[in-house]
This record gives sequence, C-alpha cells and structure tokens, in this order.
Amino acid sequence: MHNDEIGYPKEHLFLHLIKKGEFRKIVEIGVASGHLTRRILSSVDKITVYYAVDPWKVYIEFYDREPHEHEKQQSYWDSMYEKVVKIGEDFSQLQIMRMTSVSAAKELIKKKDREGLNAKLTRDEIEKRILARVRVKVMDFQKDTNPDVRRHVQADVIAEFYRDVVIPLTKEGEIQYLMQKKIG
Repeated sequence: MHNDEIGYPKEHLFLHLIKKGEFRKIVEIGVASGHLTRRILSSVDKITVYYAVDPWKVYIEFYDREPHEHEKQQSYWDSMYEKVVKIGEDFSQLQIMRMTSVSAAKELIKKKDREGLNAKLTRDEIEKRILARVRVKVMDFQKDTNPDVRRHVQADVIAEFYRDVVIPLTKEGEIQYLMQKKIG
C-alpha cells in the first residue's frame, strides 16, 4: 500500500518518520516474523528500546478448523516467534513481549515507561484525521464572518496548535492517568 501524500510504501513511511523524529523508544504491535522490526532496528541507531508485541498464538475460541489444524497453525506462529528471537540476538535494544497489546500496555504501566506508553498511544492516521477535521471546522466556522469586522485565523495555524499542544497534552493526561491507575 502506498501513502498517497508522500508516495512511500507504508514501511518506508514508518522508517522515514522514525528517522525524522526524536523517537528513542518504539512499540510495534503485531510483529509476525519481525521483517519491519529488523528494518527499523538496522536503519535507526538512536533507538534505545524497541518493544515487539505479539502473542504469536492461535486463539482456539476464534478458530473454526479441525483441532489438528490448530496445532499446525500454532507451530507456524512459534516459528515466526523464533525469527524475532533471532533478531534479538543482533539488537540488544529489542524487548520481545509475547502477549496481547492490552497485556503489554499493563506491563509498560508497571514499568512506569512513559515513552513506551506514549508510543503505544500514538496513532498517526487518527491524528492526521483530527488535524484535517480541525482545518475544516476552522474554515467552516469563519465562512460567514465578515473579514472587515472580524479577523480570520488561518486553519493551518489552529491545526499546528492542535498538533503541537493539544494532542501532546491529551496524551500526557492519558499517561498520567495510566501511571496512577492500579494494575493487577
């Protein structure tokens, strides 16, 4: 798949954003064989911790095939997990979390890992949609105002304020809440 705005395959877009940003901790959810994990770790040397989260498990309750097929499928996931373990031999910053993303979030809370939680809370696609919606609302709100009487605000200025202040503060509030929450 390609990102229409930039023209990168999604994998290249992730690499571009990680290299461009000041990310030190990364959380990848849904690792499978670790292809993207290896690409990121071998391309970006400023990463201090890279959490690879995946249960590498077949859930029987959602499995509609014969029981012996379940064993074959689990064997496949076990082999995928072993590939990621081998990646960990090359990259000391890789921390493998063989669990669901919910369980991983609980672990990050217990570790008081603010950066890891921030990485888990960040959803670039959703943030882009929020910023696009903010731009539309700003323009829509101002469409009937008289610019001679009331000064118009540029939609991009408000969107930048959301990107740089509102969204980070919202995530910080979520992190503070999670850090104070008692996890069993």
